[in-house]
Amino acid sequence: MDIALGELADAPDRGEYAVTVGVSNGEGAPGFPYRFAVRVEGFFELMSDEPNEERKRLTVINGASMLYGIIREQLLSLSTRHRNGPLLLPSLDFRGLKERPKGKQEEQKPTNPEKLKRRRKKTEQ
Repeated sequence: MDIALGELADAPDRGEYAVTVGVSNGEGAPGFPYRFAVRVEGFFELMSDEPNEERKRLTVINGASMLYGIIREQLLSLSTRHRNGPLLLPSLDFRGLKERPKGKQEEQKPTNPEKLKRRRKKTEQ
């Protein structure tokens, strides 16, 4: 599993972030009937007076929890009628998730704010 946090290019200190969660089982395990790789990106805005680092931490924990739940539900839905039966990923607790040390953190490219605006308009319609 990989989790990445990116700040929107035009909003580095406004509490708007893109969180990406990826889950896969690689090449699959012998005898395991499923092979999958899923990556989901979500846009989050955290309105808080907390310092920027705390806002990032809260966004990663809550954003990853929501996105992982979406992945879990979609894999279950897609596999429900499969001949090998449904695939349900285990539930996870992201509260213990901590930021990696500065040198080891994967940086995500800033998300285009116009892309975010278009997505917001689609969901509002």
